[in-house]
Amino acid sequence: MHAIRGTVALLLALFAGAAGAAQGALDEDTITRWMGAASAVRVWAETHEDETPALGDLFDSELRMPTPEDISRAYATIYAQDSGVRDVIQEHGFDSAEQWGDVSMRITLGLASLELEQNAPAMEAEMARAMAEMENNPNMPPELRAMIEQAMGSVQQLREGAREEDLPALRAKQGELRTFLEADDGGY
Repeated sequence: MHAIRGTVALLLALFAGAAGAAQGALDEDTITRWMGAASAVRVWAETHEDETPALGDLFDSELRMPTPEDISRAYATIYAQDSGVRDVIQEHGFDSAEQWGDVSMRITLGLASLELEQNAPAMEAEMARAMAEMENNPNMPPELRAMIEQAMGSVQQLREGAREEDLPALRAKQGELRTFLEADDGGY
């Protein structure tokens, strides 16, 4: 009995180690495969639009910035939505909803972080202006103040959500990713 428990514990440790190893830095090949899979999902969704809910609806939020968990969950839902979707995603090497969701979230957050970094001076100046205006305006509705503060916090959350080790590959593919995402305003 102890030998069986020991074997099970060893197998669980090996699987946990393998899962951790799979969580390494994104590379350019993974990003390219992700774009291929996302493109295939777009095509699949267009040909099956009468049969399934709109995939883009999964990304609608209630006036708040989606969290990393929201992004990962939305992509995992896409994966689980239909066997046809799973098939086209699996053809590009993503074998589980969790893997697809995690890579999708990391690409989304990493790309957003890079773009925020590049636009930081202008954004920070605009935020400072908005904060000063807010502080100097006694007639500013509390709801508007809360929305501005939430937006500022969301920007910081995006910056913090990106994994530093993913950024080199994302920088190398940034132009290609931007073109890809702008082609259909999405990228699922």
